[in-house]
Amino acid sequence: MNKQHSLSLRTEINRLIETRNLSRAKELLNNIRIEDVSREDRHFFSALCRRINMNQLAMEFVWDNIFEAKQFSAGDVEEYANSLRKAGMQRQALRMLGTIPKTQSVVMAQAFCHITQWKYQDGLQCLLHAKDLQGNSPSDIISINLASCYTALNMFVPALELLESMLRSGIQTRNTNFYVNCLELQGQCLTRKGDYKNAKLVLEEAKATALAKGEMDQNALLIEKWLFINDLAGNTLDANSPRISELKKQVRAVGHWESLRHIDYCLALKRGDSDLYKNVYFGTPFKTVFLDSINLGTPPPVGKNFLWKDARHQESDAMLLDLYRPDLPKVPLGMTSHRLLLLLASDFYRPWSVGQLFDNLFPDEFFNPFSSKKRVQKLVKSIREALQKSFNEHELVATDYGYRLRPLHRVVFLCYPQMVFSSQEEFILSGLRHYAKSDELKIRDLNEIFFLSDDQWFRVLKKMTDAELITSRGQGKGKTYNISK
Repeated sequence: MNKQHSLSLRTEINRLIETRNLSRAKELLNNIRIEDVSREDRHFFSALCRRINMNQLAMEFVWDNIFEAKQFSAGDVEEYANSLRKAGMQRQALRMLGTIPKTQSVVMAQAFCHITQWKYQDGLQCLLHAKDLQGNSPSDIISINLASCYTALNMFVPALELLESMLRSGIQTRNTNFYVNCLELQGQCLTRKGDYKNAKLVLEEAKATALAKGEMDQNALLIEKWLFINDLAGNTLDANSPRISELKKQVRAVGHWESLRHIDYCLALKRGDSDLYKNVYFGTPFKTVFLDSINLGTPPPVGKNFLWKDARHQESDAMLLDLYRPDLPKVPLGMTSHRLLLLLASDFYRPWSVGQLFDNLFPDEFFNPFSSKKRVQKLVKSIREALQKSFNEHELVATDYGYRLRPLHRVVFLCYPQMVFSSQEEFILSGLRHYAKSDELKIRDLNEIFFLSDDQWFRVLKKMTDAELITSRGQGKGKTYNISK
């Protein structure tokens, strides 16, 4: 493929994307033989793939440029990292972005990685840094994300000042979506502040503008969610209103799992529903949602563990699967297959994509678009087979959004607050802290919690000591381990 052909093809694909003829754009990209594209042009095609969520193909275009070449360009690394980020591998993306110069676009990509992980303070620092750098990132994008971080961090004064400035600047004429986003964030801020009356006015304007486009898109649903939260907090909506089930149905239909989680969280607080609150708490792998400042009620105590049951039907003689001590064939304690089981069961709302699973199970590796997907699929298959042998009443399926695991009516999963681990050592430490009656433990105490052979304990305890996760003193049978760090 010569330069002229490459440029012509890229131009045509870009036109198709901008005119929303995505099926034809995908067809053209899928038909390209990567080896026919010059190395210096591959990142252009990678970027086109990423724009329409063809993230695996995007990585395939630049893989050789980075991992099979003697030298690689910062542009290729940035492009690969952005594809990792879009595919749900935030930690790997951050590692890769940390190896290249911090241009404005690199710092912006780092900010998006942090925000996606709900690390808004880190995201805010990156955005403030990006604002001071020269680059091609539109100021509106930096500003709207700054406002989003300020809002999430309850920094209402700078958030509202920034949003007012953007609204006054005529953003409505430049980009309707940004205008709607500004109004939605303004409504969020006012709701969080307790100014429910003005929040409702702003959110109603945002909704009307979004619906004027002729479709109930995700922006409009987010606005509807905040109208619901505002009415709930302002006591103008009954916590058992039929409107709630309709909203949840719409949110499920578009796969906006975080909104569904947020709705249940708000309902649990407003109703004082301890069971629903525990369902949200134990079904949320990352606990940032529980820092929400909206005044809806006092969170109830959650306890040390939770019995996750099939809400539709439950048999009285259901079998118990303790997820910390599953006793399943070919699922060794704390090893990769066990950590996958824990990961799949840690989120009751959002399915896990292949990228997200890989990012959590193999944090020190980079995703290989030619082999890593099969590796994850093989692990999922092994878990499915292990569960079928002992606990046939479960559901582990691949959906359009990712893998979803849930108990059915003859089995109950015993869940714990922490179920996401990047190593066996992290898991063992969490389990010891959960079960141990003392911070000082001997081998016999350890065996009462987790049954491992002497050789297995020797290896894992050495790794934990070397990593400074625990300390030890003494020798031989009298040796003790301290887990209080």
